[in-house]
Amino acid sequence: MSTATHRLRERLTPAPLVNAAGQIIEPGEASPFPVAHRVPTMLSERELNYLHWLGSTVPAGGQVVELGSFLGGSTAALVEGMRSSGRSHHPVLVYDAFLAPDSEACVNSWWMKPFGLRAGENFRSKYEALHAARLDRIAIREGWIPENADTPTQQRVYAEQRPIDVLFVDAAKSWGVHRTILQAFARHVKRGGVVVQQDFLDIQTPWLPIHMWQLRDLFRPLDHVKASPSMAFECIADPSRRVDQAWDLERFRDRDLREDTWNRVISYWSGLIGPAAGFLHGHAAKHAALVGDYGGVLGAARRYEGWLNSRDSDGVYATPTWSEILHGFAAAEPATTAAAIRDLAAESDVRRSLPRYASQSSATFLSYDMRSSYWHALIERLKQAGTTRIALFGAGAHTEWLLRSWWPQHAQGISIECILDDHAAKRDVLGVAVRRPSEAGISSRTAIVPSSDAHEETILARAGEMFGATHAILPVYTFERRAAAVHVQCAEPQLIRIDARHLEAEASHRAALGLPTRRPWIEAFSQRLGVPSWVKGYVNYRDAQFLWDLVEAVRPDTIAEIGTASGVSTGLLAAASDYFGGTTRPRGMVHSFDIADRCYFDQTRPVGSAALEALPQLRDLIELNPCRTAIDAARRFGVGEIDLAFIDGDHRHPTPTLDLLALLYALRPGAWVVLHDIELTEVAKVSRANGKLDWDVVTGAESLFHRWPFQKTQPQHPDAWANNIGAIKLPMNPGDAVSFLLEHLKEAWEIPDAAPAIHAALRSKAA
Repeated sequence: MSTATHRLRERLTPAPLVNAAGQIIEPGEASPFPVAHRVPTMLSERELNYLHWLGSTVPAGGQVVELGSFLGGSTAALVEGMRSSGRSHHPVLVYDAFLAPDSEACVNSWWMKPFGLRAGENFRSKYEALHAARLDRIAIREGWIPENADTPTQQRVYAEQRPIDVLFVDAAKSWGVHRTILQAFARHVKRGGVVVQQDFLDIQTPWLPIHMWQLRDLFRPLDHVKASPSMAFECIADPSRRVDQAWDLERFRDRDLREDTWNRVISYWSGLIGPAAGFLHGHAAKHAALVGDYGGVLGAARRYEGWLNSRDSDGVYATPTWSEILHGFAAAEPATTAAAIRDLAAESDVRRSLPRYASQSSATFLSYDMRSSYWHALIERLKQAGTTRIALFGAGAHTEWLLRSWWPQHAQGISIECILDDHAAKRDVLGVAVRRPSEAGISSRTAIVPSSDAHEETILARAGEMFGATHAILPVYTFERRAAAVHVQCAEPQLIRIDARHLEAEASHRAALGLPTRRPWIEAFSQRLGVPSWVKGYVNYRDAQFLWDLVEAVRPDTIAEIGTASGVSTGLLAAASDYFGGTTRPRGMVHSFDIADRCYFDQTRPVGSAALEALPQLRDLIELNPCRTAIDAARRFGVGEIDLAFIDGDHRHPTPTLDLLALLYALRPGAWVVLHDIELTEVAKVSRANGKLDWDVVTGAESLFHRWPFQKTQPQHPDAWANNIGAIKLPMNPGDAVSFLLEHLKEAWEIPDAAPAIHAALRSKAA
């Protein structure tokens, strides 16, 4: 069976989703949820995208009910999706107790700690603050959903009693609560409406697959959101009567009845998704534990563990706390099977430590656009290294996608010698020969590239065994995550094996900085470039090298950065300062300022988190200043105290110019100021040619750099879009730059709010 059949499909109904161009798309890609509207959440990006799309499909006058909002990531996605449709709807009914767990250990766990809540805290006010702009579209219902509620209570819980178009369920944390949800809410879902069970694939909620199978003639599987526990169901018949028959836990005290039910449930799902349905063995184990049948726990747990160790689990969500759950099962069982469960837990601990599963815990399942960006970066790295031939490792669905949809249009100049696969069941993939690694006989000049977005680490380990001593092995998706282990020997050839001579043509700017063309520190740089896997939209390696060039030239004691975001550039500047040292101090200090307190693309993380995560040993070189502007930065320092500045905040004109004006007299005379995104017009041309331009072109940094009348420099790559970073040098008398900056402010502003009035005032004053 091919890898493609092992993965749980996203669209489970025969009717595919198509976009405006008539292309078939996955539900998790149908309507990307804008970053600007996101709030802290435990949901994945694909889940948010799916909810955003669902919201956009709600008809006029429709009703959406959300059960379990937490801080409201799902709320924002649903509301903004509904807003995007332009139709009028009832306010989204939001149900949550808005109480953090009482346990200190719980609020400090890996899954709760990022949200900064106190044990037992009521966080409704935080929720309302996060959704201040959409409160008119939300109706809040604060409190717990009761277990096994009687009919009068059910009617009080959902007092509106309106037909429901979308029911999002993330509050079904017990058997009895889910029965209430079915009887109070699901009975009102109208035909064609959708029920989203956010915890469906999580083995700690066995009642969900039991009840949804029991009611399968009412709710048909519709969509699975890839790499998540979320499953959506379409209502196909009137549920108002049957939902009262949802089974309670007491029904399953009998082992034979319970196991027979699970056999039927697994058989049903196997008919839909094949061997991927093995995830349900984990649910069966949890179900057995709920009724105290630890013999049943052991049998089901062994089947689940076997499924986890098989290829049938490839790409399917697996509960990340499975090992801890097993240890809990063993602790609860006093005698007979406890030792066997502990042994299984120990096996699970070992399995989880292997590269394959370490990778799975943070595997990235990507949209076409995101995959495409990674492969564009790989092609660029190959060309930089002078490599023209590769062998793809892996003959599964990802390789078929690559060869069919991406490679012919985007990989000119790079040829594929063959495809490597240990389990080669086919002779070729779209005309490219498939060979076993032991029989490949490939040229030593051919680079090995894994072809999997889910299990790249596994393939890298296998490729290393077979070809590590003879061939370059180039990660695609996991490069940033692997490189995050700073000050540890780095095995990524795309940086270590770059010959500095290949970079000389585009490093001519180093002469303007008083440096030799060759970078003697290229290997040290590659070992210190750390980018955690959750980060996106950061400076690329070419930009990073430019930053190191400036630090090498200036040897600054004090660096000021405007625009922290995740903190990747903050960490790069700190690593460079640590490597080169300061002028009067052993190491310089990086002071980073950002107008926000949370990272703009991941609201669960404070600004600068990536720097502290990747470079904990350099914390003493980093000062983070959230909720601060360039004006605050200027106030932080005396006249001429800043040796080097990096302006990478809002790129809309006139913000970069205003940032520089604010810093002007805090910078020492003749200081260099680095500007990022100075070639967005050229970047946009490339994106437009590839059909991928989904962002507004802004030119604040670009116009400031190119119109700067004093000394400046940037890389000289043959492709203009690649020279997206540059530096301008202040005159020895900073006041000489003031007239230019004030004149530059008169250019048409890209910030719409206050621009007209201020722009007119400036022109009037100038006249």
